[in-house]
Amino acid sequence: MQSNFETMSKVELRAYVIANPGNQEAFYMFIDRFASTPTEVFSGGAEEVEFQVKKKIEELSKAKDS
Repeated sequence: MQSNFETMSKVELRAYVIANPGNQEAFYMFIDRFASTPTEVFSGGAEEVEFQVKKKIEELSKAKDS
């Protein structure tokens, strides 16, 4: 059975890769998706990082409440 990895969410694809460790196509698709996910980089001292984390938590909380 051929699965359509492009329509799977990242969580679903990860679960599939774990359940089917020999499926290289699924593994490479997961790695491609993981590598393309943007990440945030915090620079500065500990105070700046703490401020940015609190700010992100507030943004996520507001988005959840909407």
